[in-house]
Amino acid sequence: AGRVPAVEVMIGTASIRECLINPEKTMDIMDLVESGGIQYGMQSFDQSIMKLYRQGAISYEEAMRQATNPEDFDLRLKGITASSDRGWNEFERTDA
Repeated sequence: AGRVPAVEVMIGTASIRECLINPEKTMDIMDLVESGGIQYGMQSFDQSIMKLYRQGAISYEEAMRQATNPEDFDLRLKGITASSDRGWNEFERTDA
């Protein structure tokens, strides 16, 4: 019945700064955030939701309601990720 925060964490690394300065690289920011968890402590909003769900802090229904892309999130819950999901693959190894 309480509230728990789901947070996205982005650190101003050299790669992130480059993406912010160069409009052609802006689309790379999410991949850098998702893959920067181990080295920099970054995480995407959906990775935060996944942690909360796995910890039992939120229900499946709430996780799906809050996910930025519920269909992709549901696939990740089932262990299905694309080979291009490098950041999620690293997250799965460290969060399990």
